[in-house]
Amino acid sequence: MSPAPKKVDVSTVPSIKDLEVKSIELKPPEDEQEKTLRLHKERLSFYFKDLGTLGFSILLVIVTVICCLVFLFNPKASAAEKAWAGSVFMSVVTGAVGFAFGKATK
Repeated sequence: MSPAPKKVDVSTVPSIKDLEVKSIELKPPEDEQEKTLRLHKERLSFYFKDLGTLGFSILLVIVTVICCLVFLFNPKASAAEKAWAGSVFMSVVTGAVGFAFGKATK
């Protein structure tokens, strides 16, 4: 583990165009064990935060679409259920198309 930062008097450092130097921090280079641990934590964070969120969102959209299709093509469904399913289905499709083309234009 790296040692605690040391305090250094920065009053002798000249100011640049009337800017006052508040603090300067010097860190030793990262050793291989610390680098490996940091990269492992970043990889896990990517898997859980980014891929996990994306996977959950895709699963939620798929379940919603299946539910809507079941209501739309069920002959026993009432007109109100079919209207609800149609509006939700169109909202999901519109959102998916907006997401796809919104990402492509960035």
